[in-house]
Amino acid sequence: MKSDAPEKAKGSLFDRKGYEIEILFSKGINSFAVDENGGPRKLGARIDYLGACEPSSDTEKCPGDRYFMSRFSSPYRLEKDENTMYGPVFDEDDNIWGDYWNIFMLKDPAIRKTGLRLILYVPEKLSKIGAILTVKADGTVILEKELTECGRIEEVINMEEVGHGMEEYLEEAHRQQKILLTEWIRFCEAHGIEYRLICGGALGAWRDGAPVPWDDDTDVCVTREGFEKMKKLAGEWDGTDFMLARPEDISEDVFFDFMTRLVYTKEELPSSLFDRVRGMTDCGAEDHAVLDIYILENGFDLALLHWLQTAALSALYGAAMGHRAHFDESDYQGSSLERKLVWVKRMMRIGKKIPLGRIRGAYERVSRLKKSPGKYTFFSNGYIGCLSWRFERRWFEKGRKAMLGDMEVIIPGMIEEYLRRQYGNFEELPHAWSRRPGHYKHTDR
Repeated sequence: MKSDAPEKAKGSLFDRKGYEIEILFSKGINSFAVDENGGPRKLGARIDYLGACEPSSDTEKCPGDRYFMSRFSSPYRLEKDENTMYGPVFDEDDNIWGDYWNIFMLKDPAIRKTGLRLILYVPEKLSKIGAILTVKADGTVILEKELTECGRIEEVINMEEVGHGMEEYLEEAHRQQKILLTEWIRFCEAHGIEYRLICGGALGAWRDGAPVPWDDDTDVCVTREGFEKMKKLAGEWDGTDFMLARPEDISEDVFFDFMTRLVYTKEELPSSLFDRVRGMTDCGAEDHAVLDIYILENGFDLALLHWLQTAALSALYGAAMGHRAHFDESDYQGSSLERKLVWVKRMMRIGKKIPLGRIRGAYERVSRLKKSPGKYTFFSNGYIGCLSWRFERRWFEKGRKAMLGDMEVIIPGMIEEYLRRQYGNFEELPHAWSRRPGHYKHTDR
């Protein structure tokens, strides 16, 4: 399946990804019985309208994107969908009332062109207690107002500059990632190393023919043999604009992860990637664009053996995290690791007592337990939450050419099988929460 890439590229980033609008009230009132037990709940104002000043369509549903609405209004006549809103409650007439914290997912190109229109009904009680209304768009405060008057309040907010910093960052990230990928392809072709573009890059190339608009990194994979060959030839990059950074190069004594990366050193790219080891890295990779190199490892055909191997790798990964300079549980909220945090913290306590070099050595040996290729393979040096994933080797054995913008790249031959395993329904745009660059340092606040 391939889509019309030029059509998808039209408009601004936010025309394509949508806006995450937060509406917050610093204080509330007991408006009416709304909770499941029939008791009072502290609410803010009634939200009579939220959307573009001049909507581009007659429908409130966003065509082709189930995670967004074009606008919200009271009374709300459509089926309530947690994918498009979080926090607001509804009275018996289906009017939308704001709780302390509310999120609305909006997507309409007219928002950028004509402004965001917000109409509130402020109860008299709320106007007398000094409540502050705060409105944010993708984390940027776009309105702050004390609600001193009751009744109907209307605000029109200029959205032309909202998210400008993110757009500039992504434009620069895409440019530098293209430089990295071009060099990677040159290197692989020069030395007979087969690679496959994977993750968001493969998704964009196959589905859109272009980079995913909010993706700010590039991932490739090579076999274990290709990886070892690449390491032996990496000296070719000495004295150039590129550098191969192995895990021990990032920091000898502080653990970041097990990923090897190609780093573009000529230009800087402000990034949050190495924040957990900021100031402690040894190779100068901080604030530079990187290309992640995954190892496509031989996996066991027997599911039990695969589980035992990846469970051992997960335990070693957790032990290595004991050598993290910083550990914040909130970083893992909503991730695949959240439910395993108690177990991970136990492994971290054990790992602190073991030299990091020994843990790295054990991790390498366990990764390479299966000596000969079989039916299955897995990424042995990826994120701890994804180590248990396994893929059929035949999906990767034959590559196929695809266009990523104006670049020709090699993606897995059985691309749809791979993407379905990685993303599920890859033909559909992802949930709204996923449409954000992974390493962006917010500069719009």
